[in-house]
Amino acid sequence: MLHPAARSFRSRPSLDRALLAGVSALSLLTSPHDAEARPLGRAGVVSAPTTAVADALAGAAQATKIAKQAQSSLTRAAQAIQAMQAAQAAARAAAQAATAVVPNGLQPGGLVVDPRVHFTNGVSTTSGLWSNISAPVETVDPAGHDTVTLTQSAQRAIATWESFNVGKDTTVHFDQSAGNSANGNSWVVLNRIDATGRPSQIFGQIKAEGTVLIINPNGIIFTGSSQIDVHTLIAAAMDLNSFTGTANGAFKSSGDAYVPLTVDGLVQTTENGALILAPSDEANANTTFLNNGLFVNSAFQTVVDGSLASTGASALFSAALIPGQSNIGVEVEAGARIVTDISGSDNGGFVALLGPRVTNAGSITTSAGEIILAAGASVQIAEPASNSTQTFYSVRAGAGISGELLYTPPSVSDGSLVLNDVGGMLISQRGNVTLSGDAVEQLGLAEATTSITRAGSITIAANGAETSNQVLFGTESLTTILPEENGETILSDSASLAGFVGPRIDISAPYVDFQSGSFVYAPSATMTLTGAGLGNQPDGSAALPVGRVLMEAGSTIDLSGLAADRSVSDYLYTFKVTANDVADTPLAQSLIGQTVTIDLSLTGTRADGETWVGSPLFASSGAGYLGNVPQGIDQLLTKGGSLTIGGGYSVGNGAASAGFVDVAQAQGSTINVSGGLIQYTGAHVTTTQLVGSDGRRYDIGSADPFISYVGVAGQFIVDHSRWGVTETYTNRLISGGYNKAGYVDGVSAGSISVTAVNPIIEGDLVGDIVIGAQQRQLAQVGTGTGGAQATPTQLPNGASLAITMAASSYGLHDAVILDASASNVLGSDITLASSLSLPTNADGVSVLTYATDRLSAFGLGSITINGADTLAMTEQASLSVLAGGSIKLANVTAIDGALTAHGGSISISGATISSAVARSPGTLPATGVVGALTIGGNALLDVSGQWINDAGNYSDFTGALYINGGSVSLSTTNLSNGVSYDPNTMVVTATDYSPSIVLQRGSVIDVSSGGYVGANGKIATGSDGLPKGKGGNLTLLTYNGEWYGSTGVAQDTYYAFSGGYWAPQTATNANVIMDGTIYATGLSQGGPSLCRRRRSSSTATRRRSHRSPRAIRPARWCCRPPSSPTAGSGASSSPAPMAARPSPRAPRST
Repeated sequence: MLHPAARSFRSRPSLDRALLAGVSALSLLTSPHDAEARPLGRAGVVSAPTTAVADALAGAAQATKIAKQAQSSLTRAAQAIQAMQAAQAAARAAAQAATAVVPNGLQPGGLVVDPRVHFTNGVSTTSGLWSNISAPVETVDPAGHDTVTLTQSAQRAIATWESFNVGKDTTVHFDQSAGNSANGNSWVVLNRIDATGRPSQIFGQIKAEGTVLIINPNGIIFTGSSQIDVHTLIAAAMDLNSFTGTANGAFKSSGDAYVPLTVDGLVQTTENGALILAPSDEANANTTFLNNGLFVNSAFQTVVDGSLASTGASALFSAALIPGQSNIGVEVEAGARIVTDISGSDNGGFVALLGPRVTNAGSITTSAGEIILAAGASVQIAEPASNSTQTFYSVRAGAGISGELLYTPPSVSDGSLVLNDVGGMLISQRGNVTLSGDAVEQLGLAEATTSITRAGSITIAANGAETSNQVLFGTESLTTILPEENGETILSDSASLAGFVGPRIDISAPYVDFQSGSFVYAPSATMTLTGAGLGNQPDGSAALPVGRVLMEAGSTIDLSGLAADRSVSDYLYTFKVTANDVADTPLAQSLIGQTVTIDLSLTGTRADGETWVGSPLFASSGAGYLGNVPQGIDQLLTKGGSLTIGGGYSVGNGAASAGFVDVAQAQGSTINVSGGLIQYTGAHVTTTQLVGSDGRRYDIGSADPFISYVGVAGQFIVDHSRWGVTETYTNRLISGGYNKAGYVDGVSAGSISVTAVNPIIEGDLVGDIVIGAQQRQLAQVGTGTGGAQATPTQLPNGASLAITMAASSYGLHDAVILDASASNVLGSDITLASSLSLPTNADGVSVLTYATDRLSAFGLGSITINGADTLAMTEQASLSVLAGGSIKLANVTAIDGALTAHGGSISISGATISSAVARSPGTLPATGVVGALTIGGNALLDVSGQWINDAGNYSDFTGALYINGGSVSLSTTNLSNGVSYDPNTMVVTATDYSPSIVLQRGSVIDVSSGGYVGANGKIATGSDGLPKGKGGNLTLLTYNGEWYGSTGVAQDTYYAFSGGYWAPQTATNANVIMDGTIYATGLSQGGPSLCRRRRSSSTATRRRSHRSPRAIRPARWCCRPPSSPTAGSGASSSPAPMAARPSPRAPRST
């Protein structure tokens, strides 16, 4: 169990207080700069010397900065919500003070039952039109307030009205209390209002314990004085439809959708003489509903957590054509309130507003449910599949609906619009907000909260591929998912954490505009933006993506992690020792049966190589006990979130996304995926004291596993044998304890991935992280997938940026240049519709230039750029990432600048031929050779380890962070051109065009190690006695791919083949030319390998049979690593430790 000293989880306190203590002013004044370790064998211009005090100061400042950023975002969101709440209250007060225009109660112009309905003793005698519900009963209290009560008697009921207008002093109560249960209320009443040309107006109150469905084909208005308190509300300015073959809707497949209503052969009219109309197949729809419920149509494919999934059964609504009548859709005016927690906060009610146009300016709140605003000629809502963990309904609207409708409604003039207006509030606590239409404008508040047991999410979809099909985030709009601090916790074991579902925002539209001042804030969320279709070239020859994502100056997307608060005592754990606990420590078996308390924040490695958590005595079980420590929602949301633009699936119809033409992040806009932190406050900590066989006392957290122990100090047991009870007592004076200081653990930043034909990033990217003192001391790199941080004590990862050019996927061409600076191609007045003019090269190919100075200044952990036809780096460019990070560049022709990832990795792959180019014989000209991958004479590829001097710094230390050399990989693929093919002999011949790797004279590749000087002023050594610091890896790889043999492919298959390259007659075109300088020195050992990979020669021809293509595997050879641990390739001599030699290249000007 957790130690009693461990405090319960609290709501997060103010985050702007000082988070770090211990940066000593004295150490700043007395820092031994003259003892700073210098890089072995080269000057500081190529190394990464780090002054410990400066790093400690920077770490403290960074922690404070991150905490303030998190608090600033929370404060900005809170202030925006408070301002909207105040505006809603003012609008409601004004609406309640206004003169009523709708009569109260059962009056003409108010609540009027359909003239076809008749009652006897309060019971309907008109089956179908009024079923399973009583006649309305009206009462008026002394204050003049009118209450109309309808009592439901079965799970499904129908009430048909000529007019459904609720006066300001009227409450309509659908009494569904007979359906109440511990799991909520599943009863539903369908209110169908006749088509009279007038929308329903709700000025008063509607109450129900279950679901209220209101259908009016002319529209529904919830005015500013209205109040809706139900479990679920569905308000539809449309009626039930079906797909061909099911015929369960309110419309027939042909003829008029609405027909005149008659009673005793007489056509009915309103008091104003307007015709009263009813759906053409109303009786059939009523029967289906009473027998089977609302969700009776087929399922469809949708996207759940980024993956395709099938829904459950669905309900299909359509807005029919009614000649001479209009349909205003559904409107919620400012001041209106719709709330769905009448049956409890965990019973999952929802609100669905459906129509050709849906507008909200009021306040809609759900709890553990969903808010749906969906507009279109048709809208389809589906329940979650029975085998799904999804907790919310899926929606398709307008063009997103596939399949043949039984009744085809007319298209909506000017397109269907969902508008959450300025000041409109959509709040789904521990639930989902879904907005779907031909166009969506989010101008107000769209808020979900997220908890451990119910993830919050926001889904926005604009259907179609036209310019008008856009999602707009208006100025001062707030789209947010906030943590729900409801006391829920989750255990820290891997299975529990793997089951946690975090918040997410999914946006699907061809055009997305984040206007200036718009704010998206969702800590640690997954956010995706996907395109919604393909357009055609003017000649119709090929499908191309359409659309643009625009972040205007002043817009912000903030997915940064939270700053969570814990106590050091939260990691105290008390348990009774078992044989399993000391299985790896036989000398501690005397502790079996004893109750001990350990500090699970302690960790290390014993001399025998066993890692331990809590105590060196419990190597076999301590890590498992760490899984019993609970985490709150704030701690789970400390990691930076992920933003993915382009790729994936379109929300609503489950189709593969076509991506975007442009992703335009303008100057002055911000994307923030910073990592958060966990602030552990200090506390008095008492852990078990042991008595060794030598009579000395040992703290269990540092106990030597290789000496024997006799018991627990200060503990004695009283055996009450008569009663069969034993009691254990501890003398607190002996057990002692100490005040453990607080500390900070930094958490990894998130990721940004952008895929488009023209991905343009001119705004700010923020991906800050902080490395806490304990993390610096342990210096443990991440053990998760891809080196990710797996536990709070491991080093956090910096933010990752991946840019993918998608032009080649559509037969287009582009080129990328990395230069120190770049011009502003977006300008200050770019819009969704404005044209984008990019510079071109001599071949007329569009050129995208990325400013390496800006990218480096962002302090990212990794940068990946791929997909372009070619990528080149100028001499002036210098691109760097955080120590331990990575740089990956694809389709590179030349690098002449500096790439730096100290202790990390650099991966560069050469150019290839666009996948859009056919591979059949003769399609590539003899001159179509891809150039070599050239590392120019001014280039520096630097993954050298850091040199860190902690001499004299016992508290403000940096730690041995990334002192080993990293890895550099240069590779080119195999390319060939099919020259001829003989269908008689089935022989293919091909020419090898595979590119070489060239390291020009003057180029430098540095994979050498750094080193670490500890607080004692000595160079840190390993178990072998050698100084710590290993040289890294260098790989030079040609023919990095697979040839496709000419066997096993039929003739027609050959000509259609475009998935690879045929094996050439000889494979000798690619070579490695090494005229540059390579540094691979290491204090303990040099760089282990320098590899070159080449193909063995293929036979003169390749024969084909009807078997599958055969991959021809290469021979492989590697040069031997340096025999001396201090000698490296490219060095003329082995320098002495701590000596310096001239820099291999001149310092780069800045």
